[in-house]
Amino acid sequence: MRLRARNGTELVRVTTTSVGNSGLLDALLPAYEQTAQVRFGVHPDGSGRALAMLAVGDADVAISHAPEAEAKALAAHPRWWFRFAATDLSVVMAAVEQERQCCRFLQFDVRVEPDGGSVWLALSGPPGTQDFLRAMIED
Repeated sequence: MRLRARNGTELVRVTTTSVGNSGLLDALLPAYEQTAQVRFGVHPDGSGRALAMLAVGDADVAISHAPEAEAKALAAHPRWWFRFAATDLSVVMAAVEQERQCCRFLQFDVRVEPDGGSVWLALSGPPGTQDFLRAMIED
């Protein structure tokens, strides 16, 4: 699951209408939002639409009733998200510049939240990127 605030304050969560109407997320999200310091915008829809929104970047989190399609969607669009303090922006940008030189296949997405909020760095790339990142982090 990727965690980033698209507009600085809210993650887009799309879910099936049955999950959205169950009351479960109403009970769970407030505590999670407080702990993770993020907010979720709720968009109920069908499983297919939820996964399509995730695939094109119109959603940050998707909940569906289609586990095989969900696994396929996540495998097709893997991203690793890292959260940094606002004071680390220059360090993050310097690391991106350095990594761009050695790992030209990586895609870097940097998000900066307003009002001195967090800095988010997402890493993604072609097939094999997940294994590369995992090996790099484990070393």
